[in-house]
Amino acid sequence: QFHEMIIFQHGNLYYPPKKHLLKDKSFHMLDGEMGVFVFTDNGEVMDAAKLSLSNRPIYRVGRDLFHTDIPVSEYVIHHESTLGPFLGEKDRIFAPWSTKPSNKEEFLAFREKMITQLEEF
Repeated sequence: QFHEMIIFQHGNLYYPPKKHLLKDKSFHMLDGEMGVFVFTDNGEVMDAAKLSLSNRPIYRVGRDLFHTDIPVSEYVIHHESTLGPFLGEKDRIFAPWSTKPSNKEEFLAFREKMITQLEEF
């Protein structure tokens, strides 16, 4: 009933903002730097954190909140914990306002905008 994962992410990949209606999630950094962003339902950033082993190694996202994680370094390795079981498509809702993974130009602009906002939080 508890789901734990070790996740490796390349810095040039994109994971659209999503939310889990009934599950909190924790990120625990193992290597690299990563930005975690939490959004209101209309897409405004309400919180953000730059995670790394030397800065802020742990961040928790509450249930029913749109969020995304974006590698800042060339790659990121983190430990992710949440309630299980993993239900795939039934387990998440993607943000209707987010850029699509297939549109690389929009993604790169979104990624750059998010990374520059890290300094504000």
